[in-house]
This record gives sequence, C-alpha cells and structure tokens, in this order.
Amino acid sequence: MRHLTEALRTLKSNIFSEMRVMLPGTVERYDHTTQKASVLPSLRREYRDGEVQDMPVIEDVPVVWPRTGSASLTMPMRRGDGVMLVMSDRSLDRWKQRGGLVTPRDTRKHALPDCVAVPGLYSFAEQSPQDNNDDTVLRQGDMQVRLDSRGRIQIGNQQEELLSLLEEMMDLYTQAICVNGSALSNAPQMTAVRQRLQQIKGA
Repeated sequence: MRHLTEALRTLKSNIFSEMRVMLPGTVERYDHTTQKASVLPSLRREYRDGEVQDMPVIEDVPVVWPRTGSASLTMPMRRGDGVMLVMSDRSLDRWKQRGGLVTPRDTRKHALPDCVAVPGLYSFAEQSPQDNNDDTVLRQGDMQVRLDSRGRIQIGNQQEELLSLLEEMMDLYTQAICVNGSALSNAPQMTAVRQRLQQIKGA
C-alpha cells in the first residue's frame, strides 16, 4: 500500500509539474495587424536534477486588448513589455485559425502554446507610472489625459495644457478685437464659454 501511495504521489507531482495556469512574460515580437505576439515566459524551469533552463519563446500568442465588434482600445507594444500569460483549458490551435465555435481535436490541456497575453503585468522592481491613487490617467509618451476625482480633465504634456491654451487663445482674440476699436457683440457668450472651460480643466 505504501508503494502505491508513493506512486500516486509521484504521478500527481508529474502531472502538476506539466500543468500551466498563469505565467509572467515579456514580449519578443508583436504584430499589430494580427494582434499576436511572441512571448518569453519570465520564469525558468528547474528540473529535479538541479538543471535550470529558460522556457521556450511562445509564438502566435493572441494579445487581449479591450475590444468589441465596433470598438477597441489598443496601445503600442514593444520588445520587453510585460504581459500575463493565461493558459487555456484546451488547445487553441483550431480556434485561432477559424474563430467561432470549434472542436479542439487535441488532447493537450493547460499547455504553453495555448495561452493568451494580457498586457500590463510587471514586477515590483519596475517603477509604476501612477503618481496618485485618485486620478484616471491615459499616457502616451509625454502626453497624457487626466481625469481627476472631481471629474475635471487635463490634456497635455509636461510643458503645455490644451484647455489652458484654448483659454489663452480666446483672451488674445478678445483683446485683438478690442484694440481695433470694435466692440464684441458676443462678449457675454465668450465670457460664459471661458468659465465653462475653467470648470472642465479644474481652474
């Protein structure tokens, strides 16, 4: 009985050692036209004899962006970007080629080739771009769109802010007309628009 227990324990260990659920990874290559990537898992594999090996680069990994039939949100993806690899219960080969409802026709389960990549998984060693826990921020390089906790918006880079520039342009337009001696017939409306701009940008 003891030998059977040991055999079952070994079998269980072998099964779980080959089962994949989630792994961090880094992008090697990305094709934005097909939204598939080549990804290197970030965890090495260690064997019982002490040998340690890198896992292979996984090819043709679907990248999961927010997307529906009529809308999508995508970002630039470069080599070295972090992703979360999530392994499918069954083979994705036929589904990746055909889409829709398919029969896998493959017995493998939780295998490395059957994963999808969810962008945004980084270790704590990588500094977060988030500067507070109140605002919602969309960044692209030096540009950002920021919605603060009061629902006000800022659009710009570290040097300029779009709504402030628009407000300044309105002031210059008003001054130019007044200097030329023509009174603004829509001055109250201009003032009201300026006040609404200030509310949006949080002045």
